[in-house]
Amino acid sequence: MQRLAGAYQLTLPQLLDGADITLHRHGTPPTAELILTPGAARHLAALARTPLPHLTRALPRLPLSNAAHGTEAAARWKRLEAGQQPVLACTLCIRHQSHGATHTAWIHRPPYRLVCPCHHQAAPDPRLTATIRTWAVPELAAAHHAYQRLLRHPRASTA
Repeated sequence: MQRLAGAYQLTLPQLLDGADITLHRHGTPPTAELILTPGAARHLAALARTPLPHLTRALPRLPLSNAAHGTEAAARWKRLEAGQQPVLACTLCIRHQSHGATHTAWIHRPPYRLVCPCHHQAAPDPRLTATIRTWAVPELAAAHHAYQRLLRHPRASTA
């Protein structure tokens, strides 16, 4: 939804207001996610000019609330646990994959992939606003790889 708001040069609250979706609570990505009612999902699909089944396939993490019978178009913020929060992707990988269109992307990456081995960038914490460049400190990457090997050991849970 952030990308859609950005495409229209709006903030997320402005986009939701324009789509006639009532916003409850306060929150900001990436520490919180927006939960939509089915009515709000239909409004979003109409605004994006995408059928709702296509939208839910394209956005598998699109969270919908359990209010299946309600027709109210509403959204609310839900705080995410630290392990569920997205982290910044490697800026050089994103520039390459987007052909220079952007250098910022939030991704849900497993813990063993927090360091980009090609570009020596790490994104260990969602609260950081930039990736950490690790090429000046190669022992960080070595420690990360050693830790991942330790986690794969059969007795890792008791070590």
